[in-house]
Amino acid sequence: MDLPDLLEFANAQFLELRYYDNALRWYHRSFYDEIDVLNKSQETRKVPTYRAVRNKLMEQMADMSVLLVILITPFSLLKTFSMPESMLVTCFS
Repeated sequence: MDLPDLLEFANAQFLELRYYDNALRWYHRSFYDEIDVLNKSQETRKVPTYRAVRNKLMEQMADMSVLLVILITPFSLLKTFSMPESMLVTCFS
């Protein structure tokens, strides 16, 4: 893998992380909005709604953790199988 390929790969990973960061931020904001609306309401049975919000949040967090593993694995493999620093210095000097 040469340097342009590595940079392209890193850029793609960065854009994907940014997208999911924005998605997670939106989900958290919407969950807090749902809870605020529920707290202001006069409804007496709030527990089922709290559970629904909690379940949606847990599902979203599970999706994000799976994504994080998918995104981190290539970088850990690169680190594991990369050349020693002395060889890199020789190659790029």
